[in-house]
Amino acid sequence: MADILQNSDDLHILVRLFLAAFVVLGLLPPFKKRLSKILDYLTHLGRPEMPGMDGEAAVQERFSAASSPMSDIEYFVFTRLAQGGKKGMTPAAVAKSLHMDRQLIRKALRSLRRKGFIHFAPDWKMAQRVTLSKQGQALAMAEGLIPKLTHRSS
Repeated sequence: MADILQNSDDLHILVRLFLAAFVVLGLLPPFKKRLSKILDYLTHLGRPEMPGMDGEAAVQERFSAASSPMSDIEYFVFTRLAQGGKKGMTPAAVAKSLHMDRQLIRKALRSLRRKGFIHFAPDWKMAQRVTLSKQGQALAMAEGLIPKLTHRSS
């Protein structure tokens, strides 16, 4: 260590390497965020719309297709969001109510968003709230997760 401090040229190189690593680590999260948005765009680009199908039929077709079924965790999260009501829930509240890791819940939420079953909305507390999309509501009603309220005539 004393040899490094005596030679000032090596010290300048080490400082520059440290600063370069610091900058790269600082740029990594925004880069990952942009990359995930690009990948989401590219995956939606390859899925053609199904003409002639209404929203609920398209949801049933998409859900029942063998190419994109929900995983168990996605189904648990989807069920919990359906039970959460129209106001939705924060990702942290979903993780806490299911007693699961937040990272796992975030991954399931991203997958459900890509499949079109949920969407994120900003909250007045500067948090994100997750609610079911129209497709997600249709699927939840078809699965019996959201009861259909009907008026009984007496």
